[in-house]
Amino acid sequence: MRVSHFLVFASLLPAAEFSGDLTRSASTAIQLAAGETAEISAGLPSPSQLPPNGRVSVEFAGYRKTLHALDPDFYIVFRAPKAGKYTLNAAVVEEAEPEFNLPRWRETGTVQKVSALPVRTPWPAGHKARLRL
Repeated sequence: MRVSHFLVFASLLPAAEFSGDLTRSASTAIQLAAGETAEISAGLPSPSQLPPNGRVSVEFAGYRKTLHALDPDFYIVFRAPKAGKYTLNAAVVEEAEPEFNLPRWRETGTVQKVSALPVRTPWPAGHKARLRL
C-alpha cells in the first residue's frame, strides 16, 4: 500500500476555523489514482470550544458524519475506485434532526432514555472552534 501524499500535506495545512461570521465551512481536495489508498481524518481537537449542542458535518466521497462534543472525530481508510479529485468538506450544522433522536433500527440502547437533542443549534456570531482536516 502506498501512503498518499495527502498525509504529508495535511500536516502542513493550518487547521480550519469555523465561526458564526464568514468562515462557516472548510474543504481540502486530493488527487488520487485508481486503486490508490489514503487515510482521511478530521476532528475537533477541543470539543469544549463548540457552542452548546454545536455540531459540524464532515463528508468525504459519499461518507458523512456529524461531529459533536461526545464524538469529535472522523476517520476513514479510502481506496479510490477511479482516478480523480476527491474533496473533504466540513460545515457547521445549525438545523438537522440529531441521529440520537431518530428511532433505532438495530438495538434500543440507552441513548433513547436521555432527553432529545435540539434540532436547531444556532452558531453564535463570532464564535470559533478549531477543526483539523
